[in-house]
Amino acid sequence: MKRLILLYFFFFSWARGYSASLPDRDLNDQIIDSFDQKLSLQERNDAWLQNYGKVMELARDKNKPILMALLGTDWCVWSKKMDSEVLNDQNFIDAVKKEFILLKVQFPEIASQQNGQLECEKIKEKYHVQECPLLLLVNADGAEIAKIGYIPLNAKEFASYITELFSHYHDVEEAISQENIHGLKFEELKPLYEKAKKLTDPKYVSAILTAGIEKDQNGYFIAEQYARLLTGDKLKRKQATILKKKILDKDPQNDKGAHLKIAMVDFQTLANVSKKKKKPEEVVAPLVKYLNQFGEKDKENSWKVELTIAQYLFGKNLIADALKHAKLSYENAPESAKEEISQSIQFLQTRLSNSPYAEKRIEKDERSK
Repeated sequence: MKRLILLYFFFFSWARGYSASLPDRDLNDQIIDSFDQKLSLQERNDAWLQNYGKVMELARDKNKPILMALLGTDWCVWSKKMDSEVLNDQNFIDAVKKEFILLKVQFPEIASQQNGQLECEKIKEKYHVQECPLLLLVNADGAEIAKIGYIPLNAKEFASYITELFSHYHDVEEAISQENIHGLKFEELKPLYEKAKKLTDPKYVSAILTAGIEKDQNGYFIAEQYARLLTGDKLKRKQATILKKKILDKDPQNDKGAHLKIAMVDFQTLANVSKKKKKPEEVVAPLVKYLNQFGEKDKENSWKVELTIAQYLFGKNLIADALKHAKLSYENAPESAKEEISQSIQFLQTRLSNSPYAEKRIEKDERSK
């Protein structure tokens, strides 16, 4: 059974975004030292090739995809953690080496023109690398399939995630190449679209989205089209506004869940695109508006929305506000979910009591009212 998103977030989402921009440094060497390996990794490292040019030739000769690990283990704590706990784990290596050619590339803290670092710059430019650690799935021709950042999974789970992602690529590629995408039913297009969203090439999403809109049954693909327009240029954002009105006008009472879909899209767009431009309360405003309009009617989803708000606010270190929404989530959650939400509430309460900064923030907020 999948774990509830909130409990997962509170204990693991601190790792989200915990990657280091290249080539800047802002890490504590003492933290890096804490992840020093205790065992010799020579045998395991032999599975990972080091020469980018030779690996590309080998991939073409064998018609085999590449799993490329881009790391900065001498200056990035998360690179060191991923390298020692995942990439050098024999369970991980055994699970992926049959499917991929393994390449490990070390990025320097400071860009250099020596010691093969020109190769790093070539990789950085070709694959638009902005942070590390980063895993790239690349096909035999060198085209990028997908990017994978740090994920708080153990070695076996990480390997399963990668192999499943590559399987998704095969499913999507097959559906597109056979040119029968428009012959698929909505029930077939929706999971295919979710797989395509994890891939780098936008052609997959565009093709499935076009076919999906023709077969849309509950506004799913229309909402996805809205999300894509919303993150486009000024003209596309104007089109998004028009489309949003049409979507909501067709479902004024939220009987088909259109208002919830739009609220989630607006929230996700603000959270992902406007990190430096919007205050946290502005980012969660679409969700709060939805709760005010339909929360009493939509008990089935209102607790999940509260959960999402709590998750986002926790990530912004607004512990008191996160706790408030976690408690509201608990009130409407089904019995099967309450135990884990309760544990998360206790976690937040502990964090709040041990956080002078959070207390000061609360006092400041109270004075500003």
